[in-house]
Amino acid sequence: MTTVIYSRSISSFQLVMTRFLAVVCATILPVLFVAIYETYRVVSLYPNELLDYFAFVEHAFIWLLPTILVVVAFGFFVTEWSGTILAIVLQFALFFVTMSIGLQQMEGGYSLGLIALRHNIIGNTQVYVDHLQALWINRVSYTALAFVLLGLTIGLYEQKRKGMRTAYEWIQHVLHARRS
Repeated sequence: MTTVIYSRSISSFQLVMTRFLAVVCATILPVLFVAIYETYRVVSLYPNELLDYFAFVEHAFIWLLPTILVVVAFGFFVTEWSGTILAIVLQFALFFVTMSIGLQQMEGGYSLGLIALRHNIIGNTQVYVDHLQALWINRVSYTALAFVLLGLTIGLYEQKRKGMRTAYEWIQHVLHARRS
């Protein structure tokens, strides 16, 4: 199967980007559906108020999309590099570490070390406003990291098409050579 997949006429860039965009879209669409539904609910609760109809959707893109981009790009990179499901294990570990750090910053944590940002105090808008620049730096940094990982994944994929082994294949080869 690998021979067939790596010999297709589509470029590595097109193939990886198509897969990446498909996974990102499949991940963000449920979030957008919930955002639209919640917008409808809030508007129906306050029929005579002037509301921002796109607030939930905007925040889904600003707050969640960079996280989705970097997690998917990380998964793609580790999967291409290792040739195994190691990405799932590492993503679980990353999730638990990030959530543990985030629990210590429930009032609002926007540092670069946090992939999943926290702001769990209702009505404490001032904390959010005071850290808006840090929030933007965090989100832009993770978006940039996602595209760096995506570029590395495309490079790895191109090398695999030319015959480079995955980490798993390399380890298997070394173990087989030692047995012989």
